[in-house]
Amino acid sequence: MIEYILLNLLLFIYLTLISIEFGNSIYYYVYSKLDINISKIIFRYTSPVWELTNTFLVLFIVFLIALYPKAPLIYGTVFLIPGSLALFFFLLRSFSFVYIYEFDENSILFRTLYGVSSFFIPAFLSLYFSISIYNNFKVIGNSVVYSLQSILFSPLSIAFIIFSILNVLYISASFLLMYTKEDKKLVSEISNVFIILSSIMLFFVSIVFYIFRSIPFFSQILNHYFLILFVYILLFALSQMFIVFKEYRYLFSFILLQMFLLFLIYIIGNYPYILYKGISVYNINNSVVMQYLLYTLIIAIILIVPSLIFFIYFLKKKKSV
Repeated sequence: MIEYILLNLLLFIYLTLISIEFGNSIYYYVYSKLDINISKIIFRYTSPVWELTNTFLVLFIVFLIALYPKAPLIYGTVFLIPGSLALFFFLLRSFSFVYIYEFDENSILFRTLYGVSSFFIPAFLSLYFSISIYNNFKVIGNSVVYSLQSILFSPLSIAFIIFSILNVLYISASFLLMYTKEDKKLVSEISNVFIILSSIMLFFVSIVFYIFRSIPFFSQILNHYFLILFVYILLFALSQMFIVFKEYRYLFSFILLQMFLLFLIYIIGNYPYILYKGISVYNINNSVVMQYLLYTLIIAIILIVPSLIFFIYFLKKKKSV
């Protein structure tokens, strides 16, 4: 159970950080077309220091494979195409970012590649969740049979892709409002975007739960549907109050609470499965090596927390420059 919690903790931290990173990148690209001054302010928060986020992804993948022996076979097959596409856009984004940051910030081509790749990466990575909660494959001996069409184009996959893009823009907007509150023009622009996104998110989350209620993952959660919806609406209302009263320093925390609630729903709804009907917490590697891996995972998380604190301090210092 502890390994299940720690793995999902790593995943949640990673998703939060990349939402900020990719959202900032998308806003930077969009505003480079609309208002170059706003885009330059946003670009301050898209520095190489964000590569810290990939540490959490590497840790998640390494420990997922090490703790669950069946993971390489199933994920290595089913997630091969989406993962490869995401990796391609990661490389494209990194190359574009280095060029913009070091050589030419005004390059239209590389700004476009940077923005477009930041849009597609979370879309492909989100398919991890649709794969994890819906049994769209079969394990036959040492091979996995699946339909690529059902993974990429099923209604559930499309819903997760839309949600991931909305989520990236939503979290990033709250982050920018918190860190750029002195710039009135940017705050005015982003706050309007945030209000629109928050309304869409509330509507979308409610509809998704209802449409996919026949899927075991959602049917298990729907027993508490109205309680979950009430809590989410309450957090939504509080976040809107922070916008009205311009208390942006608290806004980001409440948005993270909203996202944590949705992530908690995913953890509870999918338990005891890591991957529905493919990998469960009972398939864990029970060797002595696994115990040392678990200790290593705990130590790794403890060591990374100070780096996150330093990262936040770095951004604050950068803002004051």
